[in-house]
Amino acid sequence: MPDKFYDKFLNDGENLFRRKTYQLLRENEAATIVTYENLAGTPKGPVIAMPDDHSFSTLRTKEQFIGDGNTEEEALKKCLEKIQNFSFDDFYEKVDDSLPEGESIQ
Repeated sequence: MPDKFYDKFLNDGENLFRRKTYQLLRENEAATIVTYENLAGTPKGPVIAMPDDHSFSTLRTKEQFIGDGNTEEEALKKCLEKIQNFSFDDFYEKVDDSLPEGESIQ
């Protein structure tokens, strides 16, 4: 399939990613690790891999635990190296995504 096949189906500023999910089991805990490969759109960046917990909307993966590479395997390897000696609780930082006081969604 041509490299730009999907681009004709995207609006300006959109990107299409392939997401793959992995489960890391460590003792009695499990962490989800996801990889994102940019299939279409710009900029065409590297593949990234990161711990990802979508069950809490107020958590975001800390930048230090995100691996990148030219291939999924390379990105996943870098991510696993970065998280190897850390607790699963260390992977995330709390974010405040609430609207400033007095603002509302239109």
